[in-house]
Amino acid sequence: MAPRQHLLWRVCPGPQEDELLSSWLHRLATANGLADHTFCRYVWDMTPVWNRDIDRSVRPGLLIELSDWTAVSPERIKETTLWSLEGKLTTHIRDCAISPWVLPLGIYHRVRRRAGQQFCPICMGIEPCYLRKTWRLAWAVACTKHQTWLLDQCLRCGCPLMFHRTSIRQAARALCACCRGNLASLETKPADAEVLAFQRQIEDGLLAGDVPVAGRVVPSLDFFRGLRQFARCVYQTRGRGLVDAFDDIAKPSIPKVRFEHWGAAQRQVLMLVLARCMQSWPHKMRDLMASVRLNPSQLTTDLRERPADWVLDDLGIRRPLPRSRNSLAFRWYGAN
Repeated sequence: MAPRQHLLWRVCPGPQEDELLSSWLHRLATANGLADHTFCRYVWDMTPVWNRDIDRSVRPGLLIELSDWTAVSPERIKETTLWSLEGKLTTHIRDCAISPWVLPLGIYHRVRRRAGQQFCPICMGIEPCYLRKTWRLAWAVACTKHQTWLLDQCLRCGCPLMFHRTSIRQAARALCACCRGNLASLETKPADAEVLAFQRQIEDGLLAGDVPVAGRVVPSLDFFRGLRQFARCVYQTRGRGLVDAFDDIAKPSIPKVRFEHWGAAQRQVLMLVLARCMQSWPHKMRDLMASVRLNPSQLTTDLRERPADWVLDDLGIRRPLPRSRNSLAFRWYGAN
């Protein structure tokens, strides 16, 4: 048997900019006339692939094997995974549990039960057709290229996007795995201009690792930590949330789960509120919190992650006091 480095696929299209690993695997399989499962069986033998979130659970050794088959460097392949966002989006991307800002797929066997893979119908009709890494993030609700809202499911049958379950005979088109409808023909709606401008700023900051805030530069990791603090205060089960400060924003029903589990329409409202909160920072945010009587201390009630320093400093919020040497606040700030 020939060495692995010589076993290259006949057709090896390289990954596109911001492309997801699962999307690239689908394009590799299609280019070589194979089903997605068959292609991965050749590359990784009996290693399970499609019954898990391959974009954030693939092992480094599997990336090396895929590199041997495609002549694409392991470093470039890692850029197609959500792991590449560690240190910029969040400190750690978990394999199975909820990771901050990452939309879950809810995989059961090979079926996706949650609409965690967003897509732009217009982009789906342009070759090469591929899925962007940004579309797996909760704050990405619009296609900044075509200025339309992203979709998270087929509008005909409500099925999540599952390219790996489409037939090889139909793989050349972006089809729904359930009703076989053409996803590129789905109706699109123009996105809100405020959300588009805010999302472009976030995308540029994630790419650069720094986000400009009120005339200074904030590390993207700290920025997304602070933005997550605001997101938890948009809707309140008790009392008024930030969304109640805007009379022109419709308030959809919100399930009592983390916003990573919300649908696309619900997160569109969330991003609109966050975009307006960040305008004229921090003065407008202070006025909004005062108008809905939101106590600033509510931004630090969830101690599962360290509060963002730029939020505490700009809003004049005291840092959480450590109650014991074993508390998270003690690990973050030490003894007072």
